Amino acid sequence: MMHGDIVAADPTTAERTADLASIRLGKRMRDMRKLRQMTQADLGRFIGITPQQVQKYETGLNRVSAATLVRIAQALRISPLLLISSIWPEAEMNEGSLSSAYLDVDVTERVAIVELYGAIADPEWRRRAKDLLELMAKARSA
Repeated sequence: MMHGDIVAADPTTAERTADLASIRLGKRMRDMRKLRQMTQADLGRFIGITPQQVQKYETGLNRVSAATLVRIAQALRISPLLLISSIWPEAEMNEGSLSSAYLDVDVTERVAIVELYGAIADPEWRRRAKDLLELMAKARSA
């Protein structure tokens, strides 16, 4: 074998080994699916795959294509960025990439807050909720 040649891993081992990025993405998918009170079958029906395939994505055994990632995000009514932000450890993030402050808050908590805000029917009360959150954020940074 020459220097620089690529050596294929044992396919049986490679098939059973999930990489860290796929595991993190799968965990985020599972958390968001559960937050939406969806089953694996529900998510699978929405995006046109089997519940078994959803399970493989959620455990990180299968990698998610970009197109499937977008369909999953649409099914979960979130941004694809919210799913892929789980892939990068904070230490690997560069300046100008995803804000580490944004990732510090648990994703399920952020989604729950957005959903609660959206459930406030009265525009005046929504404004007050926003004002309160702004005051709290300013107090934390002071």
